[in-house]
Amino acid sequence: MHRRISPPSFEVASERSYRLSPRGRKSFHTVLEAGDMLDPSSGRRSRVRISRSHGDLGLCFEHPIKAGSIREQLQLKVEGNALRCDHLERSVINDAGRRVRYEEIVFGDTTVPLPAAVYPEVALPFLLSWQPFDGRTRDLYAWINDRFVARVEYQTRGETTLQLASGPRRAIAMLMYPDLNDWVRLGKVLTRLARPLVPKYRIWFSPTAPFEVLRFEGPYGPPGAPEVVMELDG
Repeated sequence: MHRRISPPSFEVASERSYRLSPRGRKSFHTVLEAGDMLDPSSGRRSRVRISRSHGDLGLCFEHPIKAGSIREQLQLKVEGNALRCDHLERSVINDAGRRVRYEEIVFGDTTVPLPAAVYPEVALPFLLSWQPFDGRTRDLYAWINDRFVARVEYQTRGETTLQLASGPRRAIAMLMYPDLNDWVRLGKVLTRLARPLVPKYRIWFSPTAPFEVLRFEGPYGPPGAPEVVMELDG
């Protein structure tokens, strides 16, 4: 059953910076390479701000790219013990300060019927930090655009030691991957054989509340998107 993400029961309001760089070992060839977009040597950092107002939640991302920046703002509504996507704005700003891309999505509007448990794929690493770390496999829908909504599964893989630039950290590891059966009915045997070939999203969280994201590795978007590494700065 596709369950909505539960809201956090602890304080999450924060602002963090992350090093953003191309993934060293890519899983797949991609048309748009992360190295063509990112310049880690610039010293610029991604900023992630989480806010809470009247119980509802907001996530704001600003990512530096070689020729400008990407800004994303997501608003979520708390409904009972679940979070519903309400509104997303995404902009690409060039070096001259001009907005060259813009999207606005009102998830609460039913003109385009979407699954209840649907969330923008780029926000999932941070939203999943509020879910139980019990090793169970769960699923939901990752929204890429209205014409591309993919079912994904995720599960934690226990505690490990993560090597960051700032030193070793205890971490909870999570694996997320698209469910191929959402597109083609493969059956259990073929699904098991194909799983090693499926693009994987790897996330590590701090093991205590607020379980902040320490590191993310994978496509920034759907399979085929530029593969990146986001690592907590400091």
